[in-house]
Amino acid sequence: MLSRTAAKAMLSMKNFTSSMEGIYSQSVVESTIDEAPMAYKDASLIESTIGPAAEIVDRLVPLHNLKAC
Repeated sequence: MLSRTAAKAMLSMKNFTSSMEGIYSQSVVESTIDEAPMAYKDASLIESTIGPAAEIVDRLVPLHNLKAC
């Protein structure tokens, strides 16, 4: 997981754009690069870390995300 500042410094628009291929979005722009999928921890890493303290019962996959502009 990257901080917003680190994400802006380390991630490229080329990688962000390619990671969003096949997904309709009008917000894959430089100002939202800190929201790129690569800025977040992998779900399996989080699950293995919290595993001893929590029971993982399901994993949700977002189908729609609406953000105000």
